[in-house]
Amino acid sequence: MAPPITMPRCEDVDMSKAVFNVKETVAPRLVGRALRFFVWIWESRLFGPAVLNIMLRKNGIVEMLRRRNIPEEPTFVPCLPDDLATENGIMFVPPGTSPSDQVSSALDGLSERKFENRESLLGGQAWRRWTIRDYHNAYMKGKITPTEVAERLLRFCEQSRKEAIPMNFFTQINPDDVRRQAEQSTQRYKSGSPLSVLDGVPIAIKDEIDCLPYETTMGTTWMGRALPVQQDATCVARLRECGAIIAGKTNMHEIGMGTTGQNVHFGTPRNPYNTSRYTGGSSSGSAAVVSAGLVPAALGADAGGSIRIPASLCGVVGLKPTFGRVNAKNGSFHLVPSVCVTGPICGTVEDTLIMYAALAGKGPQDQPPSVLGTKPDRMLILPDLGPSYSAGMPAWGVLDGIRIGKYNQWFNLARSDIVEACESALQAFAKTYNGRVMDIVIPELAEMLNAHRVTIGCECRSAVNAHYEAGRRKDFSHEVRMTLVSFGGFNACDYLHAQQISLRLYGIQCDFAIRNSVISSWLIFLVIWYQSPFKLLRWLQRIGDLVLCSAKAWLHVVSDGLL
Repeated sequence: MAPPITMPRCEDVDMSKAVFNVKETVAPRLVGRALRFFVWIWESRLFGPAVLNIMLRKNGIVEMLRRRNIPEEPTFVPCLPDDLATENGIMFVPPGTSPSDQVSSALDGLSERKFENRESLLGGQAWRRWTIRDYHNAYMKGKITPTEVAERLLRFCEQSRKEAIPMNFFTQINPDDVRRQAEQSTQRYKSGSPLSVLDGVPIAIKDEIDCLPYETTMGTTWMGRALPVQQDATCVARLRECGAIIAGKTNMHEIGMGTTGQNVHFGTPRNPYNTSRYTGGSSSGSAAVVSAGLVPAALGADAGGSIRIPASLCGVVGLKPTFGRVNAKNGSFHLVPSVCVTGPICGTVEDTLIMYAALAGKGPQDQPPSVLGTKPDRMLILPDLGPSYSAGMPAWGVLDGIRIGKYNQWFNLARSDIVEACESALQAFAKTYNGRVMDIVIPELAEMLNAHRVTIGCECRSAVNAHYEAGRRKDFSHEVRMTLVSFGGFNACDYLHAQQISLRLYGIQCDFAIRNSVISSWLIFLVIWYQSPFKLLRWLQRIGDLVLCSAKAWLHVVSDGLL
C-alpha cells in the first residue's frame, strides 16, 4: 500500500506544479433487468459490500481522500468573507429591506438604454417569452388580467395531461388556489395598488420547497405524507409578499439525485425544444415550464448543478446564489444542507435579477443568527446601471478589461463541437469587452470533485436513511436505490476529509479573486463571484432574450449526477 500524502497548507500550494488529475468515472451502463439485478446485488448483505468497495476503489473516490493528510480544519458551512464589494456600478441595499422594496431597487438600477438592432439579435424570431415586466405592463394598461393569465395556464396544464405525450411540468396544481390568488391580484390592479412588479406574475415552485397548500414530495410517492408541510418556505413567503401567483409544484428528479430530470413516479418532464429529449435535472420541471413560456420564472434548488444543468439544456437562465443569500431551510427539506441552495430559473437575465432581489434575505420565522450555522443578513449588492451611471461609463462598461481564466485541460474535456462552441463564446466575450482569456490551472481538482461527491453522498444518505432502513427502500426507483447504496460506502472519516478539502477550496478561490479573474469551464461559464453576483449583468442583458445556452452546452451527463 502506498504511503500517505501530506498536503501543503493552502497558502503554500504551488500553482505552477499543479497536475490535471481528473479521471472519467468508471461504472456499468445499466437499464431494465440488468439494472434491477445490479441493484439486488448491491443491496445484498452478502455481495453488496464487496462489490461496492471494488467500485469505489476503482474510481478512487474515497482512496484519494483517505490517503491524504490535510492540514486545514474541517468546515461544515461555507466560509464566505463579510467585506463589501468596492467595484463600480453597484448599489447596496441594507438588511431588513422588504422583498418588494428590494425588487424596486433592482429595477431602479437597470439601464433604460435601448439596444439597437434588437430584432437582429433575436434572429428575427416572432415568438419570445413574456418577461416579468411584460406581465406587469400588460396588467397596468388593462390589456389582460392576472385572472385571465391564470385561466390560460390552467387550461394548458389540463390539456397537456390528456395528450399522448404529456409535458409533465407539474406534479401538483390546485386550480382553486391559483384562481383565488389571481383574483386578489386582479383586484389590486383595479384599485391601482399592485404590491410590486411581480404582482400577478405566475411563478412555479420546485417540489422540494415547502409551499402551502401542497405536499412536498421530493419527486417521490411517499415523502409528502411522511413529512407534512407546516408553512411556506421563506423564499416562497417572500414571493407572496410581492404578490406573485404561486402556480403549483414542478416535477423533479427523484430526491434530486440525478442530472437527467427523469421521474418514474410522475412521468418525465419533456424538453420544450424537443419532446424526445431530457430537460436535465434535478430541477427539471422548473426549467421546462419556463422554457415553454408558461411562466417567466420558477424556483429550483442546486447542490451540484440542479439549477444550472436544466437551465442550460432548456435554453433559459439559472442562478445558484451565494450560500445563505436565499433562505429556504426554514420550511423546506434539504437533503444536502451544507451545499444546497435555492435559486431562480428565468427566461431572461433581467428576470433573474428581479427574482434574486425578491428572494434574497430572511423572513420573520427564520432562526436567529445566534443559532449555530446561521449568520445575520448581509448587505444585498445589486447592479446600478441606471442613467446617472451609464452617462459616464467607458465603452465596455463595467466589464472593461476583464480577464477570463481558462483551464485548458478541463475546458477540453468534452466533445469537440461543444468545446468549439464554448471557445467561440469566450473569444467573442473577450473581443467585445476588451478582455483577454488567460491560461490558468486549478490545483487539486480531483480532490475537490471527490470531496463534493462525498459531502453530497453522506448528507443525502443521512437525510433519508431512517426512511430507507424502515422499509421505504422499494418505494425508491432502482436508479436512486443504486445511488443511495453507493453513498453508504462513505464513512465519517471521508466526510471530515471532504470538509477539510472544502476549506482549501475557499483559499484557492480567494487566490483567483485577488487576481481578478473569471473562471470558465467547458460545461458552462463557471464563475467565482468575488464581488457582486451580477457583475456580468450588463453583457448578459444585451442578449437576455436569446437562448443563452443551447442544449449542446451540457450533453455529457455524468452518471452519478454529482458534478
